[in-house]
Amino acid sequence: MTARMRTPMHLMKAVALAGSLALLSGCEDPYERRARESAAVHTATATSSPTPSPPPSRYSDSEVKGGFASQRTASGALRAFAERWSNWTWRDVAAQREALAELATAGLRQELLAGGEQPPDTRELRRTQPAMEGRIEVVSFKRTTGARRPAVVVLREQALERGEPEEGGLHYTVYLVEAWRVRGGWAVASWVGQP
Repeated sequence: MTARMRTPMHLMKAVALAGSLALLSGCEDPYERRARESAAVHTATATSSPTPSPPPSRYSDSEVKGGFASQRTASGALRAFAERWSNWTWRDVAAQREALAELATAGLRQELLAGGEQPPDTRELRRTQPAMEGRIEVVSFKRTTGARRPAVVVLREQALERGEPEEGGLHYTVYLVEAWRVRGGWAVASWVGQP
């Protein structure tokens, strides 16, 4: 083992990579499975026919339309979203939210834009001048093909206040994400940070 491999930074990267590989090695999202089972049970009990009809699709046609900035590849969509997600300043946070929405499917787009309905406390923003600087460490796809590509994204993020790093502000965040093929390319359908 070299001295380089013993540094905390390399250890953190190795742990993040090992965790993402473990997540992608065939694990299934338990919430998605429960939702499918619940929909199947609900459909079976709600119908009076002896053969239950299949549960309705979770995704409407309008949900699979990507934003205006859909990307050519699933990886490109996730990387573009991650760059915007982890690099912003107090001055451009509203524009960043809109840019993220353009890279997202309809459901995620609505979530992102819903946060912009409340006007920010500009006095507090000017006082603290929050910002985030981030770098993509890992984008790892689950071994699947097709129009829906689940993945793990690991970002190295540094929170800033008035241009200076916050104490304890440097951290790695793991995101469970999904890219969908949409008209014109790929868009981000799910972006969930893990504790």
